[in-house]
Amino acid sequence: MQTSFLSLQYAMFLSLVFLAELVAGISGFVFRHEVSDATASLTLEPRKGPLTLLTRHTDLIKDTFHRTYTDAVLNYNAEDEASRAVDNLQRRVSPAPWGHGVLGESGPPGATGSWLRCCGVSNYTSWFGSVYYPSNGIPASCCFNSSDCNTNDLRNTTLAPSKVYHQGCYELVTSFMETNMAIIAGVTFGIAFSQGDEESKEPRHTTRGTSPERFTLA
Repeated sequence: MQTSFLSLQYAMFLSLVFLAELVAGISGFVFRHEVSDATASLTLEPRKGPLTLLTRHTDLIKDTFHRTYTDAVLNYNAEDEASRAVDNLQRRVSPAPWGHGVLGESGPPGATGSWLRCCGVSNYTSWFGSVYYPSNGIPASCCFNSSDCNTNDLRNTTLAPSKVYHQGCYELVTSFMETNMAIIAGVTFGIAFSQGDEESKEPRHTTRGTSPERFTLA
């Protein structure tokens, strides 16, 4: 059972790394450090079940992502690294982690990656409280038609909703993460149980004059 337990721990470790890198890749370089720091603050606890560990780490990553993304939106200026990460998140994720259009709808012909088609944290109204909004309105990265999107329209609370996406980015990103967490948990359990089943089927070899010895992989 020791080998089975170590296999489970290793699979769990890979799962946690995957979850951290998943959100990091989606939210941009600036968010990656925040998520990595949050993940590093938690350690594997042998006595906790795998589902409990996955849930705890996923919740922490979600909370960290929500906090850092909200802060980036409120302090958006269209120039710094955090602002560029926000624009990249709202426009698209390219290339898509598991093929074209996996997070949202597919982009225009010839484009690679998945397009989130989202705006703001909860929705486009998240931008109303940003320092950028009074002078510039909602960022152009929220527009579903860049050729029909100007500053005057994006500052107009009546016209802007007809120019930008309404879906918030936080829900799209975290939903994708939670969906794949279920897949990760299934793989993790599969590795652990298959390893344990193999151990239970290993033959016992006896030698005359010696006690039975069970041969296991080192």
